[in-house]
Amino acid sequence: MPSMGAKMGAVMRVRHPELVLAAAVLICSPMLPGLFSGSLSVTTALIRFLIALIGCWIAGSVITGIFHAYARAQEEESTGSLMEDTALMEGAGPTPAERSGRPYTRAENPDSNTGSP
Repeated sequence: MPSMGAKMGAVMRVRHPELVLAAAVLICSPMLPGLFSGSLSVTTALIRFLIALIGCWIAGSVITGIFHAYARAQEEESTGSLMEDTALMEGAGPTPAERSGRPYTRAENPDSNTGSP
């Protein structure tokens, strides 16, 4: 697993940037009446929106990172158990009947679907 130091230089990515933009607009919506009435300048409103957008982008990238970490851990776990199962099947070795050199009887052969024992 990569260290956090290696992740610091990575680009902060979000899965759905449209949701980030919608969250920033929602956060800035209380300032709209002040902007329309003239008590809040356009420059101040744009700065506040930019700060909200950056904050929402950071929050979105943190949430995306958490989801990716859990998905990656789940994928590694399922891949690991699949590989263990495959290794067990391949490395099972000869059965006791094969080691003794005698053929299977119907009762010993679990793959036998014909006839009754």
